[in-house]
Amino acid sequence: MKIFKYLNFIPYLFKLIFRFVREAYFNYSIQSHLFKSTRFSIGKDVVINNFQGFTPPKGGKIGNYSRILLVGFLNDQKRNQSIYLGNQVIISQSVELTVWENNHLIIQDNTSVQDNCKLLGSVTIERNCLLAPNIFMSSGNHYYNHNPYDLIKNQDKEILSTQEGVQAHVKPIHIEEDCWLGLGTFVKRGVYIGKGAIIGAYTSVLKDVPPYTVQLGSPNQTVKKRLDFIPPSMINATNESHWPYFYRGFAQQASIRSKGLEQGGLFVHNKALITLEKKPFTTLKLTLFLNPGITSIEVTVSLNKVLISKLTLTPKQVQYNIDVTDEKYNQAINNLPLYPTILRSYHLFEFETSTDDAQDQLNYGVCCCEIV
Repeated sequence: MKIFKYLNFIPYLFKLIFRFVREAYFNYSIQSHLFKSTRFSIGKDVVINNFQGFTPPKGGKIGNYSRILLVGFLNDQKRNQSIYLGNQVIISQSVELTVWENNHLIIQDNTSVQDNCKLLGSVTIERNCLLAPNIFMSSGNHYYNHNPYDLIKNQDKEILSTQEGVQAHVKPIHIEEDCWLGLGTFVKRGVYIGKGAIIGAYTSVLKDVPPYTVQLGSPNQTVKKRLDFIPPSMINATNESHWPYFYRGFAQQASIRSKGLEQGGLFVHNKALITLEKKPFTTLKLTLFLNPGITSIEVTVSLNKVLISKLTLTPKQVQYNIDVTDEKYNQAINNLPLYPTILRSYHLFEFETSTDDAQDQLNYGVCCCEIV
């Protein structure tokens, strides 16, 4: 009888061996398809249906049972879609990331996405954000009044059967740096969440969120503020009360920030944004620094997406006075509708180098920025 007992265990043993071999092969397959220079942790039973257009999280993690899906409504292989996960991004268990045509889902460095979150479509989450479990956000929609007599699924299919319908379908979601979204948050398509915002548990975010506010309720309402976000006309990186106005793309994790401050500023990623007081000015004064060992670097500076200067930084040239003509200033003011309504109350200075996200290096930094 004991022999039969052990024989009954054999199928279970083979099942365990098969599962181990399958998972090992799957992990090897994923690693071999993705960039060889990328090292990241991947859990069991993860689904990645298309390696083209997917950038994994260098030094990060994709947890058990998560799904990374690049799919489409149309029978067109050129879908203009991507999923990008930045350095040290943590994707926990049973998370779904899905894009369709004309969708780009971006999760920047050091952001964590906890269990059972669903991020669908064109969603951008900037650096150093925290997403609690069970969050849902989608840049798409269902259609019920195109032909109210018909099934919703039929209306969806009809509208999304054309390129025009697919393009109109997308209203991107943008979440700025240092945001914390609580358990069960819902984010409506087209919503902008400003830097440093906190969204309470089970909040329905149906409208844009100002920077550094705390939101609760359905629809979301401001219940308090982390700080009063009032950009001055001059910011200096050595003044910690100015750090919020180094709005996006600056290395503000404590260990890296301290190294930048040793040189009097904050290191800059390949793209960055500074907010200053919205008032007329004729000159932008900049004090920058180069990372030791860098001989020169090209940086473009724009005001509200209007190019105002192309700089060549060298160790001997780090201070600049950039004159802004009335024509460029007026053009920049006319460009403000390109930004979320909440940001139109400020001057927005963008800094960009020629490196892409995959080659992002902290080659230079900003010490001081002033308009006069």
